[in-house]
Amino acid sequence: MEWLDQLQKKHALHLHFTMEDNLSLSERVRERYRRMYSGIFYQRYILGLWVMAEGVIFSKFDDAVHKKARDWFPAKFDRKFICIDYGANNPTAFLKYGVRGNIYYELEEYYHNIRRKGEKTNGEYADDLEAFIDGDEYAIFIDPSAKAFIIELKKRDIKNVRAAVNTVLDGIQTVSNRFQRNELYICADNTNSLQELVSYVWDEKAAERGEDKPIKQNDHTCDARRYGIHTDYLLQRVKQRKKEREERMDNDLGWV
Repeated sequence: MEWLDQLQKKHALHLHFTMEDNLSLSERVRERYRRMYSGIFYQRYILGLWVMAEGVIFSKFDDAVHKKARDWFPAKFDRKFICIDYGANNPTAFLKYGVRGNIYYELEEYYHNIRRKGEKTNGEYADDLEAFIDGDEYAIFIDPSAKAFIIELKKRDIKNVRAAVNTVLDGIQTVSNRFQRNELYICADNTNSLQELVSYVWDEKAAERGEDKPIKQNDHTCDARRYGIHTDYLLQRVKQRKKEREERMDNDLGWV
């Protein structure tokens, strides 16, 4: 940056710290943090470099690694969910996921572009979702701003509907981590999902203002994925912490 080039002239001092300079962190904690971040977040939080957010957001996605034929996916899962990005004036996307261990499998997509196929009512989208569910059981994580659509789904007594967690940067980081660790695979039939993945980019003009945010285009399946995976990740973390607390309590009471 220009001001860095004028440090001597301005009589300023530039100090650069990395995570390694924090002596209060054990090596085990440092290693956990190294695994938590990727891309610009790794450069910032681990290396201490305040780099601009630019380029393709999910740079860790590798078509040759993370795109798989339908018959490659497992038949059984530990849990399943559908994540939804609802667009009143934009495309609406549903993504169907199965989770096995730490691995997320994107199985199917629904994508309705109103500019090509015409508008739909909330009732028609609800009909499409019921067909997409096809009698199976899923948690449903939905764009929290889609309040009218959420009401329509609850009126129909569609089960396990939850407003998703919409913290954009945290959600992007959660999804990026899955690609980096090869814990997220996408069915090759999900053409809209795959196309949007490689065109989902940082807003460079916003970055120049010090803001980190994606460009709001070609982002509908990316938003749905972020809603689903990040919300599921947070729910599982809560469950794990509850289990750990109960185990510690049992140990303290001598029950195990």
